[in-house]
Amino acid sequence: MAQAAADVRLYPGARIAIVGGGPSGSFAALHLLRLARQRGMTISVTIFERKRFGLRGPAGCNKCAGILSVRVTRGLKELGLRIPESLVLSRLEGYILHLAGRAIPIARPDPSRTILSVYRGGGPLHGDLSPDVSFDEWLLTEACAAGAERIMASVRKISAGPLMEVETDLGRSSFHLVVLASGVNTRPPVLEGLNYIAPETEVMAMDELALNTPLSAAQRRQAHVYIGRQTGLIFGALLPKDNYLSLSLLGHGFAGDPVKAFLAREDCDWLDETGAMGLCGCRPKIATTPAHAFFGDRFVTVGDAGVTRLYKDGIGSAYQTAWQAARTAFEIGISEQAFARGYAPLCRSIARDNRIGKLLFAPWEGRNPRLYDLWERCWLYVLLAEEQLALRERRGHLAVWSLLTGDDTYWGILRNVLSLRIIAMLIAGSLVRRRPVA
Repeated sequence: MAQAAADVRLYPGARIAIVGGGPSGSFAALHLLRLARQRGMTISVTIFERKRFGLRGPAGCNKCAGILSVRVTRGLKELGLRIPESLVLSRLEGYILHLAGRAIPIARPDPSRTILSVYRGGGPLHGDLSPDVSFDEWLLTEACAAGAERIMASVRKISAGPLMEVETDLGRSSFHLVVLASGVNTRPPVLEGLNYIAPETEVMAMDELALNTPLSAAQRRQAHVYIGRQTGLIFGALLPKDNYLSLSLLGHGFAGDPVKAFLAREDCDWLDETGAMGLCGCRPKIATTPAHAFFGDRFVTVGDAGVTRLYKDGIGSAYQTAWQAARTAFEIGISEQAFARGYAPLCRSIARDNRIGKLLFAPWEGRNPRLYDLWERCWLYVLLAEEQLALRERRGHLAVWSLLTGDDTYWGILRNVLSLRIIAMLIAGSLVRRRPVA
């Protein structure tokens, strides 16, 4: 007879189902198996994932810009994993921020904070990349090498009970714990006996651009970021990936063809020299709120399906939430009460930090043109003035770097913005009647 969830931690022979084989699901498997080995236990971990991430185009795409923060690379090292060089398409050492007609270099604060650019799937549909370029496929393969079993099937229903029932197009199986790691770009399975409601989302616009003229070595080390000046746009990014550029646009209520409108901007005219041509575009969703009831008895969600960092470093959040959920399952238990004690505090802290993130991004949304013009003028003044300072003293540049890369909390970014020097410079910028001329 199965024990009540309140009495159970994971024990030898426990069977765990992970629904979704993207980074959050793979990280969950890796953490669970690692913790089991540390305790001298044998557990069974099954990952249900029907997609082949190594395929090119929509068939393998996981609808993400594919940026690995320092938090991700450190986490992989903790798991004993080293990213193959074939996956790393560029190492970003800086950004070019396009603001008010100016192109402002934002350098990395120190050499340790390099950002990696990868493809989550097999790359553009009509691209000519090597077949082993997918980060998600590599990570899922590593999870299987660590002991997880991958079943290529669609999960139709999850039913709560003394044992969790998972129904796929191949049949039914029972598990002691189910981890939902399906993100927000696939329809979740029917959940019977659970109150889970998926997060609210925003829609992005993305495309992959092929280049007739290869990028220089310096261009491959810099991403371009554009703020506002386009209806509905919060920010846009052009990320170098070998001889391709990934275009990501984040905004509210995009109308028409936002990619075409973006590429027609005057500050994108440098692309004319490269012969950039769109290969395959999509409109992925990104989570903007936590899910409702994202854990229960023998049930927990990780990554985007539960809670993730607003706009940035979703893969880092996948690692963090998967680790905390796995640790809770072993050290406290797999009941709703256990996850409330061991897992919910982390998720609440991410959600609180996201509220600060919304405050930081709000002035850039352009909903109030006069406020936007003022904010743009103030920050242009700060960033240009700081170019005269030593790199370690550029607190405004550091705040922008962290906002773009996601390698600091929003609270940490706000602390930088609230320094007396930045406040004084923002005030001085507000008194300047005209923007500096390029």
